[in-house]
Amino acid sequence: ILHGSSNVKFSDVWGYEADGREYGLICSTQGVHVFELKSDYLQFVDFIPGTFQSAQITNRDVTTYKQYAYTGCDHGNSNLQIIDLSTLPDSAKMVKEIDLGFGRIHSLFVDEENALLYVCRVTPIVNGNPTSVIPMRVFSLADPLNPVLLYEGPNGITEVHDIWVQNNIAYLNCGFDGLRVYNFSNPSAPQFIQNLTFYQHQGYNHQGALTPDGKKYVFADETNGKPVKFAQVNDNHQIQIQHYLGVNTINNSIPH
Repeated sequence: ILHGSSNVKFSDVWGYEADGREYGLICSTQGVHVFELKSDYLQFVDFIPGTFQSAQITNRDVTTYKQYAYTGCDHGNSNLQIIDLSTLPDSAKMVKEIDLGFGRIHSLFVDEENALLYVCRVTPIVNGNPTSVIPMRVFSLADPLNPVLLYEGPNGITEVHDIWVQNNIAYLNCGFDGLRVYNFSNPSAPQFIQNLTFYQHQGYNHQGALTPDGKKYVFADETNGKPVKFAQVNDNHQIQIQHYLGVNTINNSIPH
């Protein structure tokens, strides 16, 4: 596996289950590696080369919907790749690459219940050159092989670094712009709920996750010495930070 000065080889992993078998999709500087999880070892199945491969890649992301995996990276002349997993455990096959509407991609999230693909921090590539960053784009997966653009935004912020969506409520991690909450019941016209722009121990708002009951939200700022935040979520889907999980500030630990 290629690795450059950052010494990064792998950047994401995703679990997938089909026909009683479990698989791991592992992203590297070169592409997506598919393994079947056995009782005491990993069985290599297949490798799907990335559209863009480089030792300098520090971010490639992957997620799944139905029988397909969606992947892209935040470097070079990248795009969205769609991988067919229906032939597992024998193989996996890249079936489509989409340039229009994509390009460099930082992170992906699928709302399976509503067949929506959320693509965070999109940098379109035009004539081989990167253009301005679009904070986030949302696509319909009604046809999983042909995503249809429904929304891009929000306005007034630099980026959406990552996202968590549950029951149509989306929690947007917006880097130095903090945290935003939207209702995506109408994905073409989401309704604003909350903007958490300033909070204690704030840094670069990186990622978060909601508990299954929707009552608690845990998120982290990717900044030296900043603790993980534990927040309560009220009935109106607004969050209030209640507790912190400390990090080793002496060693400048970074929650990621």
